Amino acid sequence: MFGEINPAAEMDIRTLMSSWTRGGLLNIAVLVLVLILVRVVSEEVLVPPTRVHLNGTELKWTAGPVQDDVTYSVFYSNESSVWVPVPECDHTSLLTCHLSATRSLSECFRLRVQASRFRLESEPVEACSSHGSLCSPEVRLSAGPGSLTVLLSRNHSLFHEHADHAIHVIYFGAEGEELKEQEDASKPFRNLEVGRRFCVTVQFRLHGKAFGPASCKQCEVIPERIPGGPEQKMIIATVVLVVLLVSLGVWLAYVFIYKHKWIKRILQPPYTIPDFFQEPISERTVPILCPSPLEERYDVVLSVTPRELGGD
Repeated sequence: MFGEINPAAEMDIRTLMSSWTRGGLLNIAVLVLVLILVRVVSEEVLVPPTRVHLNGTELKWTAGPVQDDVTYSVFYSNESSVWVPVPECDHTSLLTCHLSATRSLSECFRLRVQASRFRLESEPVEACSSHGSLCSPEVRLSAGPGSLTVLLSRNHSLFHEHADHAIHVIYFGAEGEELKEQEDASKPFRNLEVGRRFCVTVQFRLHGKAFGPASCKQCEVIPERIPGGPEQKMIIATVVLVVLLVSLGVWLAYVFIYKHKWIKRILQPPYTIPDFFQEPISERTVPILCPSPLEERYDVVLSVTPRELGGD
C-alpha cells in the first residue's frame, strides 16, 4: 500500500533520532558547563592585601585569605599620579618590601601594593605611614565629651619651605564608614555620639595635590566624661582634704590626751644654771660680816626692878 514504511527502516530512523537527541543534550550540557566555568572565572575577585603600612624604609602588608600562588607588586607615584612598579618588589611572594635602596621613594612618594594570581589582579591598596616623617604628618587625637580634636603641628620642614602652599587634609568618619574629607582642619569635631568610635587619617597636600603617604587610621571612643577632668579632679581634691583634716584631728587628740606633760615641757621657757652654782664653797671664801657703821650703840641691862602702876 502506498505510504507504508518498512518496519526495519522505521526502526533505523528512530534509533538515529534517539542517538542525535542524546548527543545533542550532551553537547548542550557541556556548553552550559563551559559557560558557567568561564563566568565563574571571570567573576572571581582576588582579595587585596590589608594593613599596608610604611615604617621608615620598610613597607609591610598582610595577605588575604587566598595565599597559594599569590604574588605582590609595589608601585610608587609622584605628583603626576602615574604609578610605576618598584623593581625590587615586583611580583614578590614576600609580605614586606625594603626600600633602603630606593630611599627617595619611601620618603616623598605615595606607595601602594597589589596582589596578583595567574591572570587575576586585586584592587591596589595605598600604604599609610605609621609615624610622622619628612612627608607624612604626625597625628595625635584628644577625645572629650561629645568631641574629638585632631592635634597637628605646622613645625615641619614642608611648611617651612612652602608656607601656605602646604596644608593638612583630614579624613574623618565613624568606624566602619567611609572617611570623608573635612574642609576646616583647625576646628574640633563636636556633637559626636558618646560611646562610638570615630577615626581620622591625615595627609599633606602641596599645591593642591596629595603629597606623601597619609597617616595610618587612628580611632578614639567618645567618652561620656574626660578621665581626670575638672570634676574628677575636684572630687579627688575634696577626698584628700577630708582625709588630711581627719588625720590631723586624730593626731591632735592623741597629743592632748596622752602627751600633755610633753607639751608642758616644750612650752616651758629655756633656763640655764650658772657654772659657779655647781662649785663647792671654800672656807676662805666665807664672807666676814662687818658691823654696819650706822649701827646704834646700846647699854647692857643688868637688872630690872618691877614698878607698880598707880602708886606714889
